[in-house]
Amino acid sequence: MIYFITSDDSSYVKYKENLYDNITVLSDNKNTLNFFKEFIEPLHIVGFDTETNGLDAYKNDMVLAILGDAEHQFVIHTSKAAFIEYYICLKDKILLGHNIKFDLNMAYASTKILYKKVYDTMIAEQRIFMKSGLSASLEQVTIRRCKVFPDAMDKTIRNEFIDCNVDKFVVEPRHIYYAAGDVSSLFEIKESQIKDINKYQLEFLIYGIEFPLIHIIAKAELTGFVFDKVKWIEIYESNLEKRFLVECDLDVEIRNLRDTLLVHKPEAKLKMTGGKFDNIRKKTETHKTFNENGTTNVKDLFGNLMSTRTYTGLKKKIEFNPNNIKYSSDIQIVQLFALLSEPLLTQNDTYVVPKFNRKNKIDKSFFNFKTGEPAFNEYLSHFGQSVMRDFISLLLNHRGYSTACSTFGLSFTDKVNPITGKLHTTFRQASAATGRFQSGGGTRQPDKPNFQNIPSKAEYAIKMRNCFKAREGYSIATHDLSGAELIIMCSLSQDLKLLKIASGDIHSYVAQGCWRLIYAHRAKKLQSTFGDEASIAEFIRLSLEYIVSKTQNKDQRTNFKPMTFGTIYGMYAKKAGKTLNVPEEEGQIVIDFVKKEFPQVFKMVEGASKFAKQNGYLILNPRTKSRAWFPKLIDVIKGRIPEDDVFRHIYKELSEARNIKIQGTQADMIKETSVNLQSWIYENDFDDEVTILSWVHDEIVSEHPKWMDGKSEDWKKWNARGNYLTYNNNNYPNYAERKAQLMRDTCNKYLSNVKMDVEYDIEPFWTK
Repeated sequence: MIYFITSDDSSYVKYKENLYDNITVLSDNKNTLNFFKEFIEPLHIVGFDTETNGLDAYKNDMVLAILGDAEHQFVIHTSKAAFIEYYICLKDKILLGHNIKFDLNMAYASTKILYKKVYDTMIAEQRIFMKSGLSASLEQVTIRRCKVFPDAMDKTIRNEFIDCNVDKFVVEPRHIYYAAGDVSSLFEIKESQIKDINKYQLEFLIYGIEFPLIHIIAKAELTGFVFDKVKWIEIYESNLEKRFLVECDLDVEIRNLRDTLLVHKPEAKLKMTGGKFDNIRKKTETHKTFNENGTTNVKDLFGNLMSTRTYTGLKKKIEFNPNNIKYSSDIQIVQLFALLSEPLLTQNDTYVVPKFNRKNKIDKSFFNFKTGEPAFNEYLSHFGQSVMRDFISLLLNHRGYSTACSTFGLSFTDKVNPITGKLHTTFRQASAATGRFQSGGGTRQPDKPNFQNIPSKAEYAIKMRNCFKAREGYSIATHDLSGAELIIMCSLSQDLKLLKIASGDIHSYVAQGCWRLIYAHRAKKLQSTFGDEASIAEFIRLSLEYIVSKTQNKDQRTNFKPMTFGTIYGMYAKKAGKTLNVPEEEGQIVIDFVKKEFPQVFKMVEGASKFAKQNGYLILNPRTKSRAWFPKLIDVIKGRIPEDDVFRHIYKELSEARNIKIQGTQADMIKETSVNLQSWIYENDFDDEVTILSWVHDEIVSEHPKWMDGKSEDWKKWNARGNYLTYNNNNYPNYAERKAQLMRDTCNKYLSNVKMDVEYDIEPFWTK
């Protein structure tokens, strides 16, 4: 039976006249509330869903709220009923929903009540089948778990709620049936999932971590960051200026290259003179008004930045400095290399000098060229002494500033919520293949920025995070794990030599060892061909004395940074050689060296890859028993597809199997830490004062009062009175150290024979 609760008399008459046998209309009054209470009282778990006119808890409204069990659902017309009175009845109940975080947020905006005990069928499905590729949408889960076919589920009705006026919206029977149907199916889904949770021993992961985490994430989304618009605009304008100066430097470098490289080719030189290559670059009104991402710096009547098309009324793109080289244009970059007769990396991973065709355009008959940052980094490694080195370095710097100006430009300030005056995001806690947090609203919610994407260390991003501020009287604690990937790798492999070396400078150690072996190989090769004695002697000397450190041959150290973990995770000799600009046989020397130095690590990752190939899944750690599934491997194991037909997919999944234990364990650590931190907050009645705000991989960002921060005058007064914070029968002088210790204790439960440490910063803003 469906009970529709409303104070709308017209609805009451309509349903009574149409005699819908399984819809009973109840007027919103005390008798109805008492009837609801009597129904809810014996239930341990209550199905919960909302239908809303949008996705933002503050800017949008609920149209319907649905509560009930598998047989009976109460559909509450929230604009025509006192929803909060019904919601209060849910105290001590477990709320069952699909993507229930959204419903918690919407309900909180109306009631200011945030429920903690939940069962989320979406999160459960995502963790049961992590990395399987199976959809966790309610429609697909219902089809899979309840054997309901697509034609029996009409999801288009959902669109009728979007952007509606909740006070004028006419609730029709189809809306009620649709809303009630979602809740009724949840109970069958839950029972089916519980069997899998028990089968795969995921009880602790699901009930102890993922479900308790949901309301913590909801609170983080609802709280958001205070955002310093003024400082952000200052950084943006500074980046614009720096980008312009880099463009001027690039112009100078191009002219120098032209005059140097083409001095004996006057016919080629003519192509570059008398036009955009020699014009002095100037700032114009275009730069002040238009942005490269299609927005303008002009606001409309609603205070939002207008798009270029809205502002100009034209479809045509705005050209920046049309009489100068456009360094953001891939085509013009390829043209420059062609004019200078310098090679570029092709899509076939070969280096070829681009050529012009008869129409004076780049000839793509045989090759397409790579002009992205990875390709140019490889170029610098491959051609260490290339005349294009300075140009490429400037170009990559320019791209950094361009990204900052487009992705993190003035349009970013429009993401501030007009109701709260803060920046809010939306987190996805279990959508990633590794279980890591993701954030950002994408195209569906463009006003929800990706907090994982805010740069912290790049030159163009200095102080960007500082624009994300704490409330007045509060500080932000940014804590992150120290060398998490390496520590977890040491624990899983029990290769303690790796840990010992890594405590110093692992990149120098590996680079020095590899290069000494490479020089010994070169000496032996020359000796076998009776090569130059002086060269042989020099190679022998280098094989014994070559030093790589942060001060000596530091370029070699930099080049080796991707090599250590790259070889462990399955890099081939060809790729290793290409990365270091050495022959493939010397690339194999690098792989053999790392494998010999850290045999336990290779045994661990190769064992994981072998297990995945045989079984189609991996258990990521013994504490949570998180699982990752490999769909193509499963298809091959079950004989659905011949291995040769999906070789590339198989190779990709086997490579993922080598490192997913490490990333997945790291994700579980951070999630359990968050749950434990929130428990401590509740135990000490700090839930109105201490709030987790955000997560970035192995980083937890939280807000706390200044009297806890360990540095402010407020804290000094508090501390002088002999106050302290307790945790595990220990006393801590401030919140930062107390949080750090909790993170250490939680993470170390995942580790064996090694310990995780934590670094932190305390400021009035997000930092690190």
